[in-house]
Amino acid sequence: MKLQRKLLGILLTICLLAGVMGGMAETAFAADPATLTVSSGSCEVGGTVKVTVKVSAPEAIGVVEFTLTYDTSLLECEGKSGSIHELDIDISEKSKTYTYTFKGKKEGTATIKASGVDILPLNCGDAFPGGTKVSNGTVTVKPPYVASTNAYLKSLSVEEGKISPSFSKDTYEYSMELDGKKRSVSVSAKAEDSKAKVSVSGNKDLKEGKNTVSITVTAEDGKTKKTYKITVNRGPAPTNTPTPTPSPSATPTPGLTVHVDEQDLTLLDEITAQLPEGFAAAETDVNGYHVAVASSDQEDTKLVQLSDGKLYVFSAGEDGAVKCYPLQTVAGSARLYRYLPKPENVEVPDGFAENEADIFGERLIVYRTEAEPDLVLAYLRSPEGTEGWYLVDVKEQTVQRYSDALYTVVQPTETVTPTPELSAEPSPEPTGEAGQQGGNDPETPTPPETPDKNGDVNPAPARTTSPGGFWKLIESLSKRERIGAGIIAGLFGLCILLLVLLLIAHNRNAKEYDAEEEPEEDDSDETFDPRLLREDSAKHKAKVAEAMTAMKSAEQAERKAKKSVDEAKRAMDELEAGRKKPKTASKAAAGEAAKTSAKSGKPVKPVEDKPKAKVREKTPEPDDYDEEDYL
Repeated sequence: MKLQRKLLGILLTICLLAGVMGGMAETAFAADPATLTVSSGSCEVGGTVKVTVKVSAPEAIGVVEFTLTYDTSLLECEGKSGSIHELDIDISEKSKTYTYTFKGKKEGTATIKASGVDILPLNCGDAFPGGTKVSNGTVTVKPPYVASTNAYLKSLSVEEGKISPSFSKDTYEYSMELDGKKRSVSVSAKAEDSKAKVSVSGNKDLKEGKNTVSITVTAEDGKTKKTYKITVNRGPAPTNTPTPTPSPSATPTPGLTVHVDEQDLTLLDEITAQLPEGFAAAETDVNGYHVAVASSDQEDTKLVQLSDGKLYVFSAGEDGAVKCYPLQTVAGSARLYRYLPKPENVEVPDGFAENEADIFGERLIVYRTEAEPDLVLAYLRSPEGTEGWYLVDVKEQTVQRYSDALYTVVQPTETVTPTPELSAEPSPEPTGEAGQQGGNDPETPTPPETPDKNGDVNPAPARTTSPGGFWKLIESLSKRERIGAGIIAGLFGLCILLLVLLLIAHNRNAKEYDAEEEPEEDDSDETFDPRLLREDSAKHKAKVAEAMTAMKSAEQAERKAKKSVDEAKRAMDELEAGRKKPKTASKAAAGEAAKTSAKSGKPVKPVEDKPKAKVREKTPEPDDYDEEDYL
């Protein structure tokens, strides 16, 4: 019994401690405040901007109430008049967002202030223990946007000759001489305002003599226009003596124009720019136009020079369409890679989004992930002519071949196991949902070293275990919540253990008690007779009946005694009330005594009459009968 009491005391202490720790953990968890945040933004006069009010709390919200005030001379809320009052009940979520559309009335900055904020939890009417944190927002109203009326040219040149006078944006009339061998001119014109549009007309199929080439600049507003004119004096065409040719060939015609970077540029029939090492220029005909194309024995890349003086990568499709891309070289690991725009039929690997990055001094369009912004994907051509995706480290400026099998941001479907040559330790079995590799995290592209098919070691994504169900719930908890849950779970387990020990001790004591109560075995050979049991039962019943009879007799005697006491009291009262009657009775008694004395000859003392008191019968005491027999 002592052991049981000790275990019970320990169990109660642990339960009390668990309750205290649980309360402390609950208080710690609930210490985070509820928040109300008003977003900021900007708009033009007459324009609109959306402002959001986000309410969040550490647990489900029951009631949200707030009022928004702002400068009504600067802003106007659609569907509202003046201040905005919001009352929302029974939300049942940890956060909620309210959106309002404001219209700018005049230039200035207006503060959107939240007041009367009341955020209450769902299960009780009290505020959150951490209080409420409020952040106001601002809206800047800018002047109305006015489209530019700038329709000036920034530069103007003709590839086939020089214009006179020298270009000036305020000079609108120019002239030039053109050899009679050429029938068109390539005009390069760039607007001073990048939002203005430039169009060229009259520069093809020139006739002998004067021809007018017009360059029209349309400003951003779409109304303002300026026209620059070039008078082209084309000389007489040379007389060609026909000579027999073995087979017909295309007549070289200059002026093949392509659209690059939102401008029309002409392919030149002579390359004057410095070519990369290994490239040599040669004249050729493309779609009937005489152009110069540079090529290399080591690469199948073709280069051309356009009228802006830069080199471009040249390609011609099966349908005869000509495309040119800026020549951009990526130098990595002492090798030269050509940057190519992503082909339309090539898909970007999962997890990568389009972005820009500086690679070896060039600003290029690349693809990157948020988890590893320094590693980007670029579509390149290797020195051997292989095109595909390459990983570029923009921080260390290195290039490495990319493979979906070795570097994947999404969850892989195959298990990559290191070979015994690379690691003597056995590889862990994959765990996770649906047979995936330990629940790979799609945003963890940190590659460990794993071998490829050729035995080379290349980076591959690190695998992290992220099981589902209960463990996902554990991972979603904060550090404090995990500590509190661990403490409570440990105390609960200890309580269960002590309860089991208490039950074991109780069973052991019960067995010992039963062993003490067992009667000693009778070594005699006598056989138990059931009739003896019946005789004992009859005796017991008789004793019980006798005890009941004694109790009834005692009750009757008690009632009689009470009655006698009452009569004695009444007699005493009468005796005190009428004292004369006792004197008369005394005289009578004296006379009787005298008579008796005369007869016997002996003096007899008269006896005074006394009231007779009934004798109170003896009430049996509780010990007069056996209580056990009665029960």
